[in-house]
Amino acid sequence: MLTKEQAIKTVLASIIEANKKQAEMSGGWWLTDAGVESIIQYVCAQRMHKVLQKQNGGGNVYLECNMAEVLNDSAAQKQRGRIPKNIDGSKRIDIVVSDANGNPIIPIEIKKNTSDSGFIKDAERIFTLLSRADTQKKGSLKYGIICAFAHGNGNTDEIAQKRLNDKIVNTKERLKASFPDECFELHHTTEKSEYFDEYGYWAAGAVCVYLRRKRESG
Repeated sequence: MLTKEQAIKTVLASIIEANKKQAEMSGGWWLTDAGVESIIQYVCAQRMHKVLQKQNGGGNVYLECNMAEVLNDSAAQKQRGRIPKNIDGSKRIDIVVSDANGNPIIPIEIKKNTSDSGFIKDAERIFTLLSRADTQKKGSLKYGIICAFAHGNGNTDEIAQKRLNDKIVNTKERLKASFPDECFELHHTTEKSEYFDEYGYWAAGAVCVYLRRKRESG
């Protein structure tokens, strides 16, 4: 199984790589310039799969997974009571990592920007799914992840870096307003600023939020 550290490292590297691929293919346009999350999704899934194949036991990676199947296959559906609307069967999860037997272990949601209005909503969906799994001692879900690209820009390198760091701090504050401190960890990475004629300095970064179950699965 992917450890927490492996998953976080892989996700952060995937987002930075995805932005570079986007710029290379589009003549310099970053992820912020287009409403695309699919390239992050693909790069992240590909990297996750490579890590899994190097481990004993292996595992699989699925894209756009139906929530109903995840609920059923992870045993999270067995909790008594109505399933919350934000994780009902009509929803999908961007990436699901499973063990070699196909049991879901890590649900991952991806956003192209930390300031996206859906960032917190997607984090809440993953947390709701994990909370439901808490009632199942032998449920397969281990932890969840919500991640996004982040950037800062300005007339100087210092301004670009500050704006990037401010976005990361703001993201953590928004998470603290929605989740208990012990239920999440925010990890991030930042790149050196790049200068573009007429557009100034731009600094790229990535945010990966680790969401944990309150109760360890068996």
